[in-house]
Amino acid sequence: MATLRRRNNRYYLDWRQDGKRHNKYVGKDKKLAELALKDLILYFRLPLSIDMPQYM
Repeated sequence: MATLRRRNNRYYLDWRQDGKRHNKYVGKDKKLAELALKDLILYFRLPLSIDMPQYM
């Protein structure tokens, strides 16, 4: 399952997919990071017909 991690005042999404660990920088805003986490969890629960959300 995906988790939200904070390092040096920056938020990262951390998850495992197909046996690989993925880390994605989301930003410095906590609310945006929580929203990105919800989007990622929703992506894993729905069929793979939708594209994975892209965050900068």
